[in-house]
Amino acid sequence: HFTKLEKFALVTAAILHDIGHPGVTNAFLIASNNKLVEEYGQESVLEQFHVTTALKVIAENAEGEDGGILGMLNEEQKATFAEVLRCSIMATDMARHGKILGDFKARIEAGAYPEGVTAEDLVHEDRMLLVMMTIKCADISNVCRKFDVAEKWTNQIAEEFLAQGDEEKRLGLPVMPMNDRTKFKSPAHMVCGFIDFVAQGTHDELEKVLPSAVPFAQNSRDNRQTFETLKPADPAPPAEVATAQPAATSAGEAASEAASGAPARTAPGSPPGSPGGGGGGGGSNWCGCLAPAGGDDARFTDDGDKSQST
Repeated sequence: HFTKLEKFALVTAAILHDIGHPGVTNAFLIASNNKLVEEYGQESVLEQFHVTTALKVIAENAEGEDGGILGMLNEEQKATFAEVLRCSIMATDMARHGKILGDFKARIEAGAYPEGVTAEDLVHEDRMLLVMMTIKCADISNVCRKFDVAEKWTNQIAEEFLAQGDEEKRLGLPVMPMNDRTKFKSPAHMVCGFIDFVAQGTHDELEKVLPSAVPFAQNSRDNRQTFETLKPADPAPPAEVATAQPAATSAGEAASEAASGAPARTAPGSPPGSPGGGGGGGGSNWCGCLAPAGGDDARFTDDGDKSQST
């Protein structure tokens, strides 16, 4: 589905897509008037920072006698490399999730990715959309690993969210329930909400086009069932009748409520406040780029397909 140059750029983007990440979300940077917001504005703050930093590292690498990792490329190829890298990293902003996923679904329905299609058959725009979906799935693929690996990352991610919540409280900023230690129920609640509202649907769409994505999607389904068994028991409901809840305005709110033990709500398509997005993207938290699907880190389908999506 990709040219060799696009694959090279996509893997490089996976390596560098969160370079210099401070461990907080775009929403936090904006609310706290971080200096990165002054430099990059309020749209995709961290993603713009990652792109700039990645290109700077690559340029510094090119100063050697061999020209660095791009030393064998001509100027046109270097421009293509930079386009794919930039497109890939910017796609990891969860604020763009609904748009990218919606566009991909529409192109699948339009027959843009028929079985057996090659890179030469795809128009440039469809290849770039597939690039964005591929790195998006890699970025949130920790829930697709072998369970003990997925659980370890989930616990670390939960602590990262809670640490941000601690800092938000210290600064007097609003705190999302999934960042609030007094409301956070369990990592299992958090990750189940994330799989339900973000990860599973995204991987399900990619596997329709890339057979190599099938083991990731299946692992996510299996892990979801296992995480469900780890949820702490809910406390007994109060005697009075609960007040009806309004519909959630984002999948992120629903996932956040799941993390804090609040009642589940309807899940729309875009998750601007979901784990990894933080009300505007910028989450390193669900990053799984470049972790192998094979070996001890996955369960495969019966046909033994051990390839991976990036």
